[in-house]
Amino acid sequence: MHEDENQIELTEPSIETWLLDNPLRAHTFGARLIAFMADEDGLKAQESLGVMEDRLTIWAIDNKLKSRFLLLRLMGKILKAKEDLESHVEKDDSDS
Repeated sequence: MHEDENQIELTEPSIETWLLDNPLRAHTFGARLIAFMADEDGLKAQESLGVMEDRLTIWAIDNKLKSRFLLLRLMGKILKAKEDLESHVEKDDSDS
């Protein structure tokens, strides 16, 4: 985390940048958002995943359509980046 996540202004471009820069966290957050898409109270009741994820949850609840479209638009990139990170970690583990 290079920047204090409490200081990031939540705009679509800044959220997109954070999601793409943090694919593992974005994947976990996105999966939760999808699982509780129709259950706002259930989403709010979940344990914290982190400062930014908590802020994004509030933003997603307040901006339902924007958050869904953003997640749909980025899902492929997030999954690809997550897979790349995981395969890199697996490769490093097999090298040691």
